Amino acid sequence: MLIQPMPFDFVLRLARRRGRPAGAVDRHLCRRGRLEVTEARDDELRRTVRTATFAVEGDDDPVPPLHDVVLLGMRGSLMSLAGYEEVPDGPLEDLRRYQQTWLLSPASERDLDRAIEQVSRLVGRLRELGIPVQMLPGGDMLIPGERRWQDTV
Repeated sequence: MLIQPMPFDFVLRLARRRGRPAGAVDRHLCRRGRLEVTEARDDELRRTVRTATFAVEGDDDPVPPLHDVVLLGMRGSLMSLAGYEEVPDGPLEDLRRYQQTWLLSPASERDLDRAIEQVSRLVGRLRELGIPVQMLPGGDMLIPGERRWQDTV
């Protein structure tokens, strides 16, 4: 008998921005999605490398994969992964490698229901104030003039 693992959602927080410790605002930005760690041969490094991906359903602004990933630690249901990410940077948008640490915690259904309720109230209040709000796939909000997830990495 084959038992399929149930998909499990995590909440992800990034501990770094372009290789340096993230500021208080960046540390509080979080995403809810699915974690997957795979192992494959990297021809450039000439060895096998583990890569972690974090998939958010319907997201058009993905979290960059974490390459050469290692488990830094676990305490209870919390875990931290470290590795490097490749991010377009500079005037020519060249790919640059930056050290990154992912802080992960399990996402509960109760938390999701509470978050949806809070977001709905926030959207209603912003619209009352005349601030245009666009809901994106995956539940993200886009407010004109605000930074997107990719800009915070």
